[in-house]
Amino acid sequence: KVFLARFPADGLAGRVRDRLGWLQYRNGDMAAVSATLAPILVRKEGSSSPESYYYLGKACERQRDPQRAERSMEIYLERIGSAADTTLAADARMVLASGRLARRDRPGALAVFRKGFEVSTGERREMFLYKMGEVEMLDGKYADARACWERLVKEGRDPVWRSLAVQALVEQSWQGRLEMERPSK
Repeated sequence: KVFLARFPADGLAGRVRDRLGWLQYRNGDMAAVSATLAPILVRKEGSSSPESYYYLGKACERQRDPQRAERSMEIYLERIGSAADTTLAADARMVLASGRLARRDRPGALAVFRKGFEVSTGERREMFLYKMGEVEMLDGKYADARACWERLVKEGRDPVWRSLAVQALVEQSWQGRLEMERPSK
């Protein structure tokens, strides 16, 4: 912190900022992470470390700042490549999609979940398929939501995501029955 305060324009300042942000993230001090790494979103040079954008995105998410979280995760995913299938990339996509859902951009969130589904494998792929069904349901596309969840039940290997899909299908079925039983006006 002292180095950054005394020598903000030094050639090593970016690396020091990235390292300090990582240490603060590791120690769970999200306010400090946000304060330390916030300049990478506004400075032209940004950060040489893609992970710094991830740490900033997570800090912003925890501080309920979805706009900066969303922007940080967009940059992170751009920097690592859109076809990355890592735990951090999957989490970044979840944060990004959550930000879009928070501002009611369902098509944007669905696009993020679809991309995650396309590039991911295993449990992460199943998570994105389940989330696609949730967004389709929110949009009133019940058949599309059902198709996602039925595919997950049929092809999924992870028992947790399969169980969630089964529950979603049962709930959707009950909602349909209740709609049919309501008296018409």
